[in-house]
Amino acid sequence: MVVALFDLDGTLVRRPVWQRLLSRMLRQRVNLVPVLAHVVYHYPQYPLTKVGLVDREGLRRAWAEHMPWLVRGLPTETAAALFHDLAREDLLPDARHEVLEQVATHRRQGHLVVLLSGALQPLLDAFAPLVGIEVALGTQLETSNGAYTGRILPPSTYGPGKVTRLAHYLQQHAPAADLSRSFAYADSTSDEPVLRMVGHPVAVAPDAGLRDVAARAGWSIMC
Repeated sequence: MVVALFDLDGTLVRRPVWQRLLSRMLRQRVNLVPVLAHVVYHYPQYPLTKVGLVDREGLRRAWAEHMPWLVRGLPTETAAALFHDLAREDLLPDARHEVLEQVATHRRQGHLVVLLSGALQPLLDAFAPLVGIEVALGTQLETSNGAYTGRILPPSTYGPGKVTRLAHYLQQHAPAADLSRSFAYADSTSDEPVLRMVGHPVAVAPDAGLRDVAARAGWSIMC
């Protein structure tokens, strides 16, 4: 079995997903206290990455792992409506058509197409069907009494955590997967562990670090 892995943020869609989510939540005044807490905690650290006082990759990892703060205390049904609207109205219009064509090509060839992202699992569940992807693996969220707690169910699906999440899924649901014949599409240096898992890695609109890696390794580059 051949697998085709697609990242979401920066790969299938152009603009950062978290920007879209934050903007929508602030505009609709949804869960404002946790949203503002997330912003106040993380945003002041970004200027420090430019002068080397804060590690950029570490900050990105913390940002991703703390994304569940945004839905802390939010009923799952309320969040589902939010993610549905976000996926349909914000993410789908921002999708890269050339990457969607690759999704369609892999489906026609009978490959197992997987959306593998650090984004929140319920958001991936809302977006994946819109682009014809049946399997979505993201950051799973803890719930209690029908609401999100603001904590994740490990592992975080970011960087090496993607490898762990994917390996667990394949072991359970697709043990015949042949990664040496498989494909992965991603845009960020943090996705390098996933790209190195497959025989056909593709860097999509890569950041500077991934572009250098792809050039040295002879990987395909899109966009």
